[in-house]
Amino acid sequence: MPNDAFTIEKTTLVWDEFLHQLKEKDSRAYNGIKDTKISLSDTTKNEVILTFVSQSSQSEFELHKSNFLLKIRRVVNNFLIQLISKVEELKGVNLVFRKDEVFQKMVEKNPLLQKLKEELDLNIY
Repeated sequence: MPNDAFTIEKTTLVWDEFLHQLKEKDSRAYNGIKDTKISLSDTTKNEVILTFVSQSSQSEFELHKSNFLLKIRRVVNNFLIQLISKVEELKGVNLVFRKDEVFQKMVEKNPLLQKLKEELDLNIY
């Protein structure tokens, strides 16, 4: 079996292409795994490490793992590549927002929204 050397640049290129194709086919899965970090193992030659931001993003990737593995093995011509998954959840980062929090963030970017809400007496949340 081919066992060519590969770089993080080539690996990242394949990952980005995989994400682009996933975005077109399954946007929900894409949104779940787009923040995944990819790196190469320092200790093992043929390991690609995927670091997920949550358990759910890792689970979402598991549904598409075989497609990515086949793609990277073929593109870099190394059929001994193994994928290592790990989860490093973001501390202190809220990934889910209430409607009023979303509106406040939008007002920070465009203060005219608050004026529009008041003038039209809108109940946004």
